[in-house]
Amino acid sequence: MPKQESLIQFQIVEAIKHYFRNAMAASNIAPARVHISLPSPAAQAKNAEEFGRKPYDIGFYVERTAVLFLEIKELEVQGPISGKFSEYKIDQQDMLVTVSDNGVDIRYAYNTWAFDRKVAIDEDLVLDLTHVREARKMKSPVQYQPVRPDAEPLRDYLDALLQDLRGAAKLVNLLDEDVSHFDYLNGMPLMILMNLDDEQAEVVIALDPKQSLRVMKELFTLPSCDRAAKRANLGASNRYGPEMVLLADKIFDMKDAWVLSKGKRLTTLKNN
Repeated sequence: MPKQESLIQFQIVEAIKHYFRNAMAASNIAPARVHISLPSPAAQAKNAEEFGRKPYDIGFYVERTAVLFLEIKELEVQGPISGKFSEYKIDQQDMLVTVSDNGVDIRYAYNTWAFDRKVAIDEDLVLDLTHVREARKMKSPVQYQPVRPDAEPLRDYLDALLQDLRGAAKLVNLLDEDVSHFDYLNGMPLMILMNLDDEQAEVVIALDPKQSLRVMKELFTLPSCDRAAKRANLGASNRYGPEMVLLADKIFDMKDAWVLSKGKRLTTLKNN
């Protein structure tokens, strides 16, 4: 079967754009408020610790409304229904489960229709025939009839997303302040942001996007023996002073917890 994942992704993107156009028209919201991130394959993360690559195929940000991320897969439904995915990688699933456990909900989305260049499929049908599944429930092959409880139609997922925005509120606030941050929402920065307190997140939001990424990476990767000196330097020379020290302490704590959880996860995988 020829790989059509990129074309299926295009159809899903167009369907989501169509969904938001309709939802926003009802609320009198301009289409220009919808922003899309489509990282190239070379720009996609292979592990959760990436500071320079993104752990998703599609990112959508609707100003003052919602943020969502999806990983697109092609389900093999040509001929006999197999329920297998053309490209299914257990390492990628493990990464997305880890990211989800750290507050960033990146779900799989995949076709349940047989892709055919000669057959047109409209956006509303794509919304109903695309299935969305949590990373920890992803497997190959999958049984996709009936859909629930392990998956849901894309339309239902988007409906629920717009009704309950609490999980992405921090990211919405960040991007409402400066949409340029969208270009720097990579693997580990996303997890750091989702685990900051509101006061610490405000410091990150106040920084230039490039500076924000640089600060998060520097603090997260700093050897523990250099932390005291770094704290003193931040408190004395940075214009945000005490706030930056609190941000540094939070990221240091996250790094320690990350190292501990990573060791436990590797031990579990080894024992299994």
